[in-house]
Amino acid sequence: MNEKSFYLSKKRTNLIIFMCVLAALVLFAFAFLAWMNPDGQGAVPLILVALLVLGCIPMISTVTEDAGAIITVTDEGVRFTVGLVPWEDLYSVHLYRNNVHTYIVFITLDDAKYEENFSSQNASFVYDWLRSEGIPVFSFDYHHLNNRKELLQTLMDYGVAVYDVKGRPVKHERGEVS
Repeated sequence: MNEKSFYLSKKRTNLIIFMCVLAALVLFAFAFLAWMNPDGQGAVPLILVALLVLGCIPMISTVTEDAGAIITVTDEGVRFTVGLVPWEDLYSVHLYRNNVHTYIVFITLDDAKYEENFSSQNASFVYDWLRSEGIPVFSFDYHHLNNRKELLQTLMDYGVAVYDVKGRPVKHERGEVS
C-alpha cells in the first residue's frame, strides 16, 4: 500500500515563534519607555501583554510538534485530520489566492457527507464557518504545508485534477502510481 504523509512546515512555525519573540521585545521596549515617563503609567499592562506573547511560544511549539500528519495520501483516498475522503468523492484540487495567502482547496462531490467527521466543538465551529462562507471544508494554507509540490504531484499521480491560482491545470511531471 502506497502512503505519503505531509506535515506542517517547520520554517513557518519557526517564523511564527520569531515574530512572537520580536513582538514581545517591542512591547518590553515600550514598557521601558513608559516606565521612564515621569508618571510611570502604562508600563505594567505592556509588560503583562509581552509576557502573554512569550507564553504563547511553548503552546505554538507543542501544538505544531504534536500535530502529526495534516494530509496523508493513500491508495484508499486522502486522509485529513478529521477523516478519509475516498478517491471517488474527490473531484479536484485548486490553489486559491486571497490577498497574500494561497490556499489548497480540495473539492469533494458533497461536503455535507463529511459533516459528522467535524463533531468536536472546534472542528464543528470551523465547519459551520467554512460552509457559511461558501468555502470547501477541506482547505489549508498552502504555504504552511511541507513538500507542497510533492503533494500536488502525488495527487496527480492518483488522477486528481489540480489547478493553479489562475485556474489552469498543473502540469503532471511523473508517471502514474504503480
